[in-house]
Amino acid sequence: MEKEIINNNRIFGISATRVAVNEHHTYWFAGMAYIPDSSAAFRAWARISWFDAIGNNLTSPSILNFSFPTDTWVPVEGFVTAPETAVEARISINVESDAPPKGGTLLSFGYWDDVYFFVDTIFRTDFD
Repeated sequence: MEKEIINNNRIFGISATRVAVNEHHTYWFAGMAYIPDSSAAFRAWARISWFDAIGNNLTSPSILNFSFPTDTWVPVEGFVTAPETAVEARISINVESDAPPKGGTLLSFGYWDDVYFFVDTIFRTDFD
């Protein structure tokens, strides 16, 4: 999923299609985010929504918040664990801002690139 997100006053984002997951597995979310100095946005965030086998939305979504310096591409990452009975997840990525002051002209926007969502793999080398 590689998308550019433009946000105009408040929150606007984009969601990926659902992907298969396994319950109780931990997943790694990673990407690059950029909020220009000329933007009113102050934070980027990702929401992972979980679904069961018949498409019901499970529990509260997992939220990853990222605050970072503006005007530079920044790597962001986090880990989330699929709840019991989860078989699918949908990843939504956003930038967030306060609305510009009345009469203000500063738009709120930011960019995402190279967004990945993988099952976390643990490698061990100390087996006896």
